[in-house]
Amino acid sequence: MEERDRTGVRVVLVLVQLAVVGWMILPGHRRRLILMRLAEVSRLLLSSLARRSGHVSMGTELRTGVEEYRLTSAISLTRDHMAVIYERLRGN
Repeated sequence: MEERDRTGVRVVLVLVQLAVVGWMILPGHRRRLILMRLAEVSRLLLSSLARRSGHVSMGTELRTGVEEYRLTSAISLTRDHMAVIYERLRGN
């Protein structure tokens, strides 16, 4: 392994350590709010992605007659899982 590669690995390790320490010193309510925001933003992005994927899948089905909605279904299930995580963090 070259010295340049070792330096890169060290930098990544230091950044991970800083992130862990930064996370640990945050108050619990602040961590929960960050996780809630992450879950909600993920849900919104996944919702948009599922909609677009469904649109493309419908277009493909109309053109070729082949039904292929596995990706759309997986994205939708993941979106629903993010909603459940958000609600659990919220306390409902």
